[in-house]
Amino acid sequence: MDKNQKLEREYWLKVQEARKYKIDIDRIIKENKIKQESTRKIIKAAKIVLENKEILEGGCEMYKRYKVIRMTSDFLLKYYIKTFKKYMPDNS
Repeated sequence: MDKNQKLEREYWLKVQEARKYKIDIDRIIKENKIKQESTRKIIKAAKIVLENKEILEGGCEMYKRYKVIRMTSDFLLKYYIKTFKKYMPDNS
């Protein structure tokens, strides 16, 4: 398996893992309403991306080419999963 195939497989496995987590935006509640809305916007955007095949395919191509994209993608997917576990503890 060459490097690109390995990176592509790694990317799709991470996407598949993140897709397992369904976050109810309304359950994200914080005392600071500005931070609450910010978190909701980030998670809403992540949900849109995780459901859009064209965006994911483009992301995969960038993931294979650029290390900074790999690091960013890893960070965003971990943030999404961490947020799920924080606000949806009964579903983890």
